Amino acid sequence: MLQSAIPLADVREQMAACIKCAACMPACPTYRIEHRESMGPRGRLALAVGLLEGTLTAAEGATLPISSCIDCRACVPACPRHIRLDDVFYAAKAELAAQRSGGFTSWVIRKAARVIVTGNRFHRVLAAGRLLTGIYRGIADTSPVARLLPFFRNGRKRVLPDIVVRPMTDDYAEVVEPVLAPGQSPVARVAFFPGCVINFTQTAIGHATVRALTRLGVTVVIPKQAPCCGIPLLSIGDRAGARQVAEEVIQRYGSLDADWIITACASCGTTLRETYPDLMRGAAPARALAEKVLDVSEFIHRHTDFAERAGRITQPVTYHDPCHLVRGMGVTREPREILRQVSDGLMEMDGADRCCGFGGLFSALHYDLSLEVGAEKARAVAATGAPIVATGCPGCQMQMTDTLNREGVPARVLHTIEVLDMALEKPAD
Repeated sequence: MLQSAIPLADVREQMAACIKCAACMPACPTYRIEHRESMGPRGRLALAVGLLEGTLTAAEGATLPISSCIDCRACVPACPRHIRLDDVFYAAKAELAAQRSGGFTSWVIRKAARVIVTGNRFHRVLAAGRLLTGIYRGIADTSPVARLLPFFRNGRKRVLPDIVVRPMTDDYAEVVEPVLAPGQSPVARVAFFPGCVINFTQTAIGHATVRALTRLGVTVVIPKQAPCCGIPLLSIGDRAGARQVAEEVIQRYGSLDADWIITACASCGTTLRETYPDLMRGAAPARALAEKVLDVSEFIHRHTDFAERAGRITQPVTYHDPCHLVRGMGVTREPREILRQVSDGLMEMDGADRCCGFGGLFSALHYDLSLEVGAEKARAVAATGAPIVATGCPGCQMQMTDTLNREGVPARVLHTIEVLDMALEKPAD
């Protein structure tokens, strides 16, 4: 059996603390859509009890409910007993993996994910992905062939991001120095952890991060062959593979000469800062790395004079809180204050911290459910009337671009750092 991130006895103690009050249920995005006990936290907890105590097997109906947990963590703050339900569900996913739930297809996905992620082999796989994406995009939605394609729903194909074979990190020297005025010293020296999504698909976020930081007087260290953080493996229950990735990240980034480690992906930031210490059983190197991790909005707000340097874009924005940024890293204030400073106004949407439906592999493995969750978010965006939606997660950006397109909402989805980068190109007031 793959071992969970926390001792099994502790997981059982957490599960035993549940008083069945159902306070967690309305917070769960999949329960709000499905209205079934098994698709909410309380039902998943009951299934997890059966799995971890051996009274239930993956073949007895536990696989879909537990694998469809988005890991949005909305149930955690809703619980009056403060149960770490996310830890319980991660442990349950590991048990499903140990039982080889989902049959041969799921087994192949797990094996392939481990080979790709632990070996950092994204560039080899994405070469084929780039070709297939081009073909996919070239088929018109109205073509009869489109109906045979994956992710074709209600007369539309999925909006897919660009894929690059050459990673974003190859566009830079390993140390990018800021342009400073005579006699001026760098504000700080940071290491940028792009993660696999920014490195190979949402590269514009990575370029905006480097430009904004260096414009603000920050030296940026960008290691070549930057690894994945390992969260795709955690989401499918592969603890051993995730630990292997964590060991590499801790070794490479922990040895860098940098004041901080900066992320622009909420899932990467939460994994490095919140998950690694538990995953590595409290090892000192994991704790030391975690203490240096900041989201890019945290760092810029706290350690730079962005407000004095940035101009203002002449459009209002609304902001979507990524699940892992708000409930993993606890970051809500900093991106909003940046956006208020550099835009024509921040228009808060209803339920800004509700999940958009991405959840990494969730949106690929449970696409219909992810669309229903995403439609709720699209309606909230539309109600603001804002032409720009800012967020702090490249996954959320991909998901919301797709769902907004499906719902006919003409808003552009950008990362907060992209909005700031645009403002830094304008003269300050």
